[in-house]
Amino acid sequence: MMSTRVESNIAEKQHEARHKKVKRVRSSPIDLLVWEYANSLDRTKTFEKLKEATEHFDIDELNASGLNALQQCALDGNLEGLKLLLSLGADCNKRGRGGWTALHYAASEGYLEIVRYLMRNGANVRIADHNHKFPVEITEDESILKLLLRATIVSKGTLLAGSNERRTRYLHKESV
Repeated sequence: MMSTRVESNIAEKQHEARHKKVKRVRSSPIDLLVWEYANSLDRTKTFEKLKEATEHFDIDELNASGLNALQQCALDGNLEGLKLLLSLGADCNKRGRGGWTALHYAASEGYLEIVRYLMRNGANVRIADHNHKFPVEITEDESILKLLLRATIVSKGTLLAGSNERRTRYLHKESV
């Protein structure tokens, strides 16, 4: 049996929990519609709703987590959502939390197809984050590393990004 004091304390904590104001992460209507699009059976209807929403809301708006919908798609590996947002005019070079772009997120997560798609659609490989890191410096995927290195090289052996051992080894291997 519990003491009256313990029971009283539990009851008080339960009451506080029920009446405590919940803080919610603010999502933009764009985020929600992209999620709906990805999970929808009627994508045409959802696409039209999303297209209409972009007339009233900033497609590149950052949410409370410091990401926009395009960056979230890159982080989640959602290529279809990413394609959709780019077709509606999303800025693939928009910086979010820490100065990261969608390319930083895709490179860091190892999503080669998303990295390729972003690059084909204007992603700038030379945008550094707030810590002066380029997408080429944060990837651990060898295929993405090679792709980004080729795009980042200004002239043979010269990089716009800083150097690190892995990139130096790759450049040396490629020049031999």
